Amino acid sequence: LKTLLLEDENGCVITVIDYTKSRHHEVTINVYAVIIGIVASFTGFLFRKSVELLDTWLFSSDAKFSVLNYLKSHNTPFWGIALAIIILPGIGGIIAGIGVTRVSSEAKGHGIPQVLESMFVKDGNIRYRVPVAKFVLSMITIGTGNSAGSEGPIAQIGAGLGSFFGQKLRLTPGEKNILIATGAASGIAAVFNAPLGGALFGIEILLASITLRSVVPVIIGSATAVTTNALMFGGVSSVFKVPPYRINHPAEYFFLIPLAFIIVLVGALWQKTLSLFEKWFDDFDKMPDWLKPGVAGLLVGSLLLMSTLELRGSSYHLIQETLLGYGYEKLSRDVIFTVVLTLFLYAMVKILVTSLTLGSGASGGVFSPSLLMGALTGAAFGMVLAYFFPSMGIHPGLFAVLGMAALFGSVARAPLTMIIISTEMSGEYHLFPALMITVSISFLIHNYIMKESIYTEPLIKYGITTHIRTTDEALNFILVEEAMTPEVIAIFEDAPVNILQELFMVYHHMGYLVVDRHYQLKGIVTLHDVQKAIVQGKFDAPIKEIMSSPVITVTPETTVKKALDLMYRKGVGRLPVTIMDKNTNKEIPIGIFTRSDLVKTLESVQVLLERDHEIAMKNINSKIREPLLNTIPSKYPRLKEYVVKLSYDWIAAYERSKEIKETSNPK
Repeated sequence: LKTLLLEDENGCVITVIDYTKSRHHEVTINVYAVIIGIVASFTGFLFRKSVELLDTWLFSSDAKFSVLNYLKSHNTPFWGIALAIIILPGIGGIIAGIGVTRVSSEAKGHGIPQVLESMFVKDGNIRYRVPVAKFVLSMITIGTGNSAGSEGPIAQIGAGLGSFFGQKLRLTPGEKNILIATGAASGIAAVFNAPLGGALFGIEILLASITLRSVVPVIIGSATAVTTNALMFGGVSSVFKVPPYRINHPAEYFFLIPLAFIIVLVGALWQKTLSLFEKWFDDFDKMPDWLKPGVAGLLVGSLLLMSTLELRGSSYHLIQETLLGYGYEKLSRDVIFTVVLTLFLYAMVKILVTSLTLGSGASGGVFSPSLLMGALTGAAFGMVLAYFFPSMGIHPGLFAVLGMAALFGSVARAPLTMIIISTEMSGEYHLFPALMITVSISFLIHNYIMKESIYTEPLIKYGITTHIRTTDEALNFILVEEAMTPEVIAIFEDAPVNILQELFMVYHHMGYLVVDRHYQLKGIVTLHDVQKAIVQGKFDAPIKEIMSSPVITVTPETTVKKALDLMYRKGVGRLPVTIMDKNTNKEIPIGIFTRSDLVKTLESVQVLLERDHEIAMKNINSKIREPLLNTIPSKYPRLKEYVVKLSYDWIAAYERSKEIKETSNPK
C-alpha cells in the first residue's frame, strides 16, 4: 500500500491512495513461508526431543540412568523418592519463574495469548529473545514434571520466527501477522503431522479470517513443515496413533449429544479453574513473582505423588493409552466403574496441576492437557455406554477421540482445526460425521455459556479485545497516514467561544482541533461543547476553558485497524494524527482521522477485494481545490484571525524526514 501526496496549482494537498498490490511482494512472503516451515519443523523436533531427554533423565523407569532409577537402585526409602517427586517440579518452576521475570515476560503462561497480543496490539512485533526464552523455559517446565503442553510453546516459537522475518523485511503489521500465523501453524502441523489441521489452527485461532493473501502462506508453511519432517527425520509421524475406529451402530450417534454436554462442562471447569489460578497468583503480592512457579511446582509434585506420575508434563503416553481404550476388551466387568472413576479423577487432577503450572506464571501450553482431559472424559463415558449396551460393540477409544476433539475445539474456539487434526491423525475419514456432530455441539454450547475462549480470556483482563479484527482483515494493512484527511481546520485556544458559531457555519464539521500559537495540539472542541458553554453563560470565554483535553491521538504509522479499535473503545468519532516536534517535545497535528475517512477506506478496500486484488485506485481527498483560508466568506473577517490551516508545512517536513530515514537505512 502506498500513499502519494500531490499538490495542485494553489498548493493544496490532494491525497491519492494507491491500492496496487505488488505481486513481487506477495511472492516474497510465500518464499519466506517456505523458510519458516522448514525452520519450524527443525525447531519443533528439537524441542520435543529436548523435553523427552530431560523427562527421561529425571523420571524414566526404563532408562539406564535417571534420577528416580538411581534413588531406587540405592535402596532409598519411599519418603526419599516421594520427596524427589515433589521437589523436582518445584526446582523447574523456580528456574522458569526466574527466566520469565528476568529475561522474557512474554514466555509466561501458555503462549498463544501473548502471540495474539503481539499481533493485534504490538503491530506484529515479537521481541527476538522471546522464541529462545520460550524454548528453554518451556523445556525446563515440562521436562521437570510440571503439567503443560509442548504444542503452545512450539507455536509461539514459530510465531516469533515469523515476526522476526516480518520485522527484518519491514512489512506492514498485517503482513507480519500473516508470517506469525504461518510460523505457529507450521509448528502445530509438524507436531501432529497434519498439514491441513495446522493451517486451520493458524487461520481459526490467530487470523480468524480467510483471504487468499493470508491463507496461501499459512498453507505453504504447514505443508513445508510436514514435508521437512518426512525428508529429514524419516517421516516423523504424529505424536499419537489412533486405531481405525468406526461407528458400529446407528444408535451411537444419539450418544454424541450427551457426550458433548459433558465435555462442555469439563471444558468450562478447566477454563474457569485456569482463570481463577491466574488471578489468584497475580493478586498474591506477598510472594515474589519468580517464586510463584516454584511453590506451584511443589504442589504439582504432591498431586502427582498422590495420583500418578503419568499426569506430569505433556502426558503424551497417557493420552495414547486413553485413545487405545485401555484394553477395554480385557477388563472384567466388575472393575469397569472403578476404571471410570479413576479416569474421571485423573481428568480433574490434570485440570488442577495444569492450572497450577500455567496460572503461577510458568511457561508451557494448554493444547495437550486439553486433549488429555477430553480423552479421559470421553473414554469414561464410552466405558459406561459399553457396559450398559454390550451388544452395540461400542469401543471407549472412539469416544476418547471424540471427547479429545470436542474439548479443545470448544475451549479454543477451533472446531474445524480439531475435526481435521483428529481425522488426519487417525486416517479414518468416515469419522467425519461423528466428529462434526460432537465438536459442533460442544462448540455452540461453550460459545453460549462462555464469553471468551481459553486463549482470549487472559487478554480481556487487560482491556484487549480481538473480536473487532474479524470485521475486515484488510484494515491491518492500511496505515492512518494513507486514510486520514491531511488538511486540518484548527482554532487557536485564545479565540472566544462566540466565534465558534461562525466556524461551524462555514465548515459544517462537528468538531475542531484546538492549538496554541505554536501550532501544538491542546484539545478538541465540538458542537456539544459550544452548546453547553452557551447554557453556562461562557459566550465570551476563551475556547481553552470549554475544550476537551487531553486528546486521544494516533501517529501516521498507526494501522486503521488499531485506530478503529481505539475509536470503538473510547467512544470518539475523530482522532487527531500527530507527530512529535523534536524541539519542543510536543504533539503537532498533521491530519485527522474521522468516521468519514473510515467509511471511505472501507469502500476502497471493498473495491480492492471485489476486483480480486487487481489495481484499484481511490481518490478520497480531492474535493478541496483551493487553499482553505480563501474559502472563508468575507462576512466573517474575525474568523481569519483565529483559524489556522495546519499540515502543509508539517506534512512536507514529515515526508522529507521519511525520505532521509529511508535513504540512510534502505530496505
